[in-house]
Amino acid sequence: MVGMIRHWRRQARELRRTGHESTAAAFDACADELERRVTSYEDIKRRAAAEHGVSVGDLSSTSRRRQVVRARNAAMLHCREIIGATLEEIGREFNRSHATVLHGLRAEGK
Repeated sequence: MVGMIRHWRRQARELRRTGHESTAAAFDACADELERRVTSYEDIKRRAAAEHGVSVGDLSSTSRRRQVVRARNAAMLHCREIIGATLEEIGREFNRSHATVLHGLRAEGK
């Protein structure tokens, strides 16, 4: 979604440059509304932890327990799909490398 917001902002700038102010304003309004709806990393972590019966801290820990790994992979997948974060951004959030994030996303089915 973050990528979509950026795209709409770029479109609005281009429309303003070509003199289409009202259409640009509509693009900006859509981007503003979407930004208000975007879920944060912390929201995703809380939901994943609650659904899988682990703590939020477990998601960034070094634990390799199956329950924690599944919760972490689910949270990373949601960060990718909902927020549109890059592998590097997700890795920083969960204290993992981008390669580990990619492995987790593949294991989760994406």
